[in-house]
Amino acid sequence: MLHTHSIHLKEHFPEVQEFSHTKTNSAKPFIPSFEKKTWTSILYIERGNFLIRYETGEVLRAKGGAFYYHPPLSLKYQTFDKTIPPYSMYHLAVDLSSTNDSLLPPRTADQQNSHQLHSRPFVRNAPPLMVSSFKTIFQEYLEKQTGYLLQIENSIRQILISAIRSEVEQKHNPVSSRRYIKKVDHFLEEHIDFMGPVEHLFELMGVSRSRGYEIFHTTFGINPKEYILRRKVALAKQMLRDGKDITTIAFDLGFSSSQNFATIFKKLTCCTPTNFRRNHIS
Repeated sequence: MLHTHSIHLKEHFPEVQEFSHTKTNSAKPFIPSFEKKTWTSILYIERGNFLIRYETGEVLRAKGGAFYYHPPLSLKYQTFDKTIPPYSMYHLAVDLSSTNDSLLPPRTADQQNSHQLHSRPFVRNAPPLMVSSFKTIFQEYLEKQTGYLLQIENSIRQILISAIRSEVEQKHNPVSSRRYIKKVDHFLEEHIDFMGPVEHLFELMGVSRSRGYEIFHTTFGINPKEYILRRKVALAKQMLRDGKDITTIAFDLGFSSSQNFATIFKKLTCCTPTNFRRNHIS
């Protein structure tokens, strides 16, 4: 069932055309239809996978942890899939053409950069500040504590600035964070039972805790703990194919019990270790 929670912010912030959170726990049949975009839209995909096809033939793909940036354009687009898988998505649509009460004040560097980004859509991994800002807006609007509108305004600005910086940094800082991840991968290959703390990985990378989280979110769209678990599950799959005992696999990989291992394995693969081994061993 499709659930959409919308907040009407236009009376407080005239530029905000839409702010919503939509989610569904089951696949949703969908008939693609073209539409015109007239506002700047930022869509944070919390969960799910999307393909957007433009009339130019360009296709953009986004998965959980990423965000779409849609400029105000007359270019038509449609979803690529006729069935949308289960998803959770936050959407902010703003009209930045206003010069009177703009969320990005005139003549600021951030507003100048925002205008430079209006030509083409793009997809990037969602920065942690963008993710927290989307959720902060809902929380502040629900609780309505003193100063909540100021906090909402700051969060909207943070979402816009995060999108701007994501594209600017992509263009001007081509050096990949993968060089940091290589150090982590080498360590995890030699210590397959490592379960944390993740701060040890940041020490290996030679970065601060906040920078470490940023690198993982920017590179993979997930946090370091999930990265470790996904690597363990990938290794577990190979061990299961080789016929290794499930309990032995669990303890070799550092899980507290075979039950804990099975829970994580099923969560990340939608399949139990037993069923996986049965399906992959002839």
